[in-house]
Amino acid sequence: MTKNKTDKNFSRHLIVVGGYGVVGNGVVDAISPLPNWRVTTVARREAPHKLLNGKIAPPHVQVDLLDLASTKKAFSSLTTVTDIVFCAYTERDTMAATIAPNVTMLSNTITTLKDVGANLYHVVLIGGGKSYGEHLGPYKTPAKERDARFLGPIFYNDQEDILWEQAERDGFS
Repeated sequence: MTKNKTDKNFSRHLIVVGGYGVVGNGVVDAISPLPNWRVTTVARREAPHKLLNGKIAPPHVQVDLLDLASTKKAFSSLTTVTDIVFCAYTERDTMAATIAPNVTMLSNTITTLKDVGANLYHVVLIGGGKSYGEHLGPYKTPAKERDARFLGPIFYNDQEDILWEQAERDGFS
């Protein structure tokens, strides 16, 4: 497969991890009708039969991404994946306790896809206001990606570090 996105025949296979949350549902709704795009959702729970817009849900992989062995088994046929929109999130009692499971889910997703031979082209990591410290009170708005990182325990920083490292090593953006 070519990675030339200007090629009209460049087909993409997107997995939306956390595909039935607020953001994931919107991504599925926006990308599914586009030509040359195939969408698969990934989540711990079952997929609904229909999307919020009433359309039939795309193919779905139900897996607990915290379990590496289960992830490897569930992703074994996802060899054509080119793109990821990662919307998965799990809450814990404290922000410090939230870091490890959220980092593990992202790491297991990308590592397993590379192991099965997926040729990743682009990965989008969805973050929210906690990335800027909103859960601690007022913060500078508008927040910008180039702003200094919020220096508390926050899963997003660790996820971003892993993503940059893997992107540099494996050649995706």
